[in-house]
Amino acid sequence: EIRKMDKLSEEAKILATNKINNEEDLNIYINRKEDELSNILGDRDNLWKKRSRTKEELERRKICNQISEKNEIIKRLRKEMELVEDIKSRIPKIKVNIKQLMNEEKEKSIKQKEIKRKEKWLWI
Repeated sequence: EIRKMDKLSEEAKILATNKINNEEDLNIYINRKEDELSNILGDRDNLWKKRSRTKEELERRKICNQISEKNEIIKRLRKEMELVEDIKSRIPKIKVNIKQLMNEEKEKSIKQKEIKRKEKWLWI
């Protein structure tokens, strides 16, 4: 239960920080992050190739450090993508819930108007 709340909190932070207000904003954000992840993965692959061609140990260590940095970025981006995809998967359910709430509010309003109308007739 706590993990679920933490996950929802992380998702809310992503939405707020990136000013994601609707499904279109979410899709734009997802596309941007997918591009970013793809670029970082490409950079990392190039570093691995560069490392395999490099003979000098000091240079290989520098490249390994760069690869480690890329790995951390990839890990963070993948986690973000997982959270955002979770948000996206819940959108249809959220829409249904909102529609149900709106219908309930509409019904409640109609009932209240009927009650007021009946009360008015009782006083006449």
